[in-house]
Amino acid sequence: MNMSKFLIDIKNYLVSKGITESIYLVSLPDFTLPAICLYEYSGEQPDTLVDIYKPRLQVKVQVARTAYETGRELIAEIESYLQGLSNTQLTNNYIIQSFMITGTIPLQMDPEGNMEFLSNFRFQVR
Repeated sequence: MNMSKFLIDIKNYLVSKGITESIYLVSLPDFTLPAICLYEYSGEQPDTLVDIYKPRLQVKVQVARTAYETGRELIAEIESYLQGLSNTQLTNNYIIQSFMITGTIPLQMDPEGNMEFLSNFRFQVR
């Protein structure tokens, strides 16, 4: 499974659902707010006998410190699109099912005073 294609598929899916904020892959720039970043991290061992992969995805939303409610609403909207996503063909991957591992996790302000919110998902992908 190509993880960069998986992240691109998730980004394109969120855009197709109407997310208009900037979405970045793996690295969040300092200059654009609000911003969304998608990270992949180690999932479970793939079941290569039936060609099922189990990646994990972390979504980070960053907003200015004065936009706390905006950040909360944006991460909740993304969670609503990804939680329980199933039987969906994306460009490069077929999503069998997704599960939200953690709900919204608000983080402390970063050094610039911006607020960050995280959510984590587990996928089954073919």
